[in-house]
Amino acid sequence: RANAHRQTYSLDAELDGVVIEANEVHIEQILKNLLSNAEKYAPRGTSVFVAGRTQDDEVIISVEDSGEGVDDADLPAIFDPFFRSARTANRAGIGIGLTVCRRLVDAMGGRIWVERGERGGARFAFAVPVAPESRAPR
Repeated sequence: RANAHRQTYSLDAELDGVVIEANEVHIEQILKNLLSNAEKYAPRGTSVFVAGRTQDDEVIISVEDSGEGVDDADLPAIFDPFFRSARTANRAGIGIGLTVCRRLVDAMGGRIWVERGERGGARFAFAVPVAPESRAPR
């Protein structure tokens, strides 16, 4: 897909052989929404960092940009329908992308959150369960 903001992408995934309990269409939509937000809110010419790793019985996927991040005051409402931060209200969108992400992650028995990224921007991450056949013996 076209990248109007001309970001570069970095992928760091350590998921060889891991099977997750998830809906492929849901995962694709979540990633599209998170990547679209990263492209929209990060400065032109910066990088978007996508990472994947296992932790306990989950796979965690994160999308991090180098933008302004999310204001602490916006955190409680960031996944609410039609929420628009006052700081970014002039950008395109109606405020449903993150709500869709949350609902899709919830439907798969996962969780989603946002935190400050290592590069100062926002890091959106979601976790979905590892399938039983991929879980390490205890």
